[in-house]
Amino acid sequence: MSEKLYGHYEGLMDYDTYPDHVMAMTAESLHGKSEIAAELAYRDQLITELECEVSALKDAKQGAYNNLVAIVNAGSTVRRLLLQAERVLRETDNYELYEKRVTLLEKDK
Repeated sequence: MSEKLYGHYEGLMDYDTYPDHVMAMTAESLHGKSEIAAELAYRDQLITELECEVSALKDAKQGAYNNLVAIVNAGSTVRRLLLQAERVLRETDNYELYEKRVTLLEKDK
């Protein structure tokens, strides 16, 4: 890693979390570079795992949304087809047959 991610931040010690991190490192006896690097590597791994989980959740959310859209579209298609059937039945004097069909559909709900 060539660039220090923390090297260009002025006032780094003013961050609210800075003292918490110093206290945690002291409590965990992380005094050397190697110990601190190991802790940072572990945290980097956790961050990577969490980012993967977030990505998977976003994909699942998008999939669920797509499924809902498909269901709504299918419902719209069914409504459109029922309206077309009603129109045809009215035009052919078979409206009673249509009313019976609608009654049966409502009972199934």
